[in-house]
Amino acid sequence: MQGPQLCAGSIVYNDDKVLLIKRGTQPDRGLWSLPGGRVRMGEPIRHAALRELKEETNLEGQFEEMIGWVDLLIAEQHYVIVNLRCSVSTASSLKAGDDATEARFFKLEELHELDMNDKTRDFLLSLWLPMP
Repeated sequence: MQGPQLCAGSIVYNDDKVLLIKRGTQPDRGLWSLPGGRVRMGEPIRHAALRELKEETNLEGQFEEMIGWVDLLIAEQHYVIVNLRCSVSTASSLKAGDDATEARFFKLEELHELDMNDKTRDFLLSLWLPMP
């Protein structure tokens, strides 16, 4: 097993919904996930998040803030995914692209019904919980 791979994910809200893509490639092919992917050598992580957002959803985003990270072990590979909240001026141009087969906004209660990595689901659900 090689060392961890750094990835960037974009969290985009539209009213009370969050943007997800259905992965068309490995890892986690066929599962719903945040738009995102590997950070290229020398690429700032916020640029990676916005690049992946555009490639996978056709949406132009703007970086807002880092929200947190998720460590995923998938098929003997370790991914460290830094999730950044991004805004989009309009979601009307939303369409799946690159390695995404679908792209849609989902409400909190819909996350329980989706095929997705449990750590990703738990991370997203924790964002909606009130802070103590």
